[in-house]
Amino acid sequence: MSEELLQRAQDLVQAGRLPEAAGLYHQVLKTEPRHFEALNALGSIYFHGGQFEQAQYLFGEALKLDPLHVEGLCLRGIAFIRLGRQNDAIAAFDRALEIRPDFSEAQVNRATALLELRRFGEAIAAFDAALALNPRDAVGWNNRGNLFVAMDSFEEAIENYDRALALNPDLAEARDNRRKAMSEASRQNKGAAVARSLCARGLGYLHGKRFAEALACFDEAVSVQPDLVDAYSCRGTALLGLNRPEEALSSFDVAV
Repeated sequence: MSEELLQRAQDLVQAGRLPEAAGLYHQVLKTEPRHFEALNALGSIYFHGGQFEQAQYLFGEALKLDPLHVEGLCLRGIAFIRLGRQNDAIAAFDRALEIRPDFSEAQVNRATALLELRRFGEAIAAFDAALALNPRDAVGWNNRGNLFVAMDSFEEAIENYDRALALNPDLAEARDNRRKAMSEASRQNKGAAVARSLCARGLGYLHGKRFAEALACFDEAVSVQPDLVDAYSCRGTALLGLNRPEEALSSFDVAV
């Protein structure tokens, strides 16, 4: 009876009739609660329906029966990402990679979880490992681009989106991400030009010992470009001129 239900359920999945297929898998599990195929297939239906809590639970139950099922581990990890449980996701991907070290999909998704935790160095290493295994993974290149966007490195992000689109010109997500990165890169470049201009004006005030005006210029420069080292250094000099040594020291520390 179970085999007949499973076959009917598989036919319904192929026909795209997922709710009906899910009903048949539930029937199987009523009589055989530890049926691996039914648990795994039902988990997949819930996963593709966006019901990630139910999906991760069912994949977990299936994995109790077959702990080496790497595809189930990977899908469970992705479900954890969708649920905001990135550490659980990383643990699932790590287990999948222990079993199959060349599983590039698990490596890419592991990198994505690390990115969402803002563990950028580890994420770069994970993306590089995944793309070394599968350099034609357009989605992987797109996600690597997202990493550089999170780091405000828009030029590097654009290079990754270009790689993704060279492999798959129809990848709409990469196209949209590239457009946004281009806009941010343009804004960033304009901001850098404005910051340099403010610094030049501030230096003029410094040379004239007009320390308050100089400080105002350098404060505005770092608000436009927070990583402009010269602005912090010159800001410290202006603060010294205003006899504010503790604040000057803090500004020099930022520059260093």
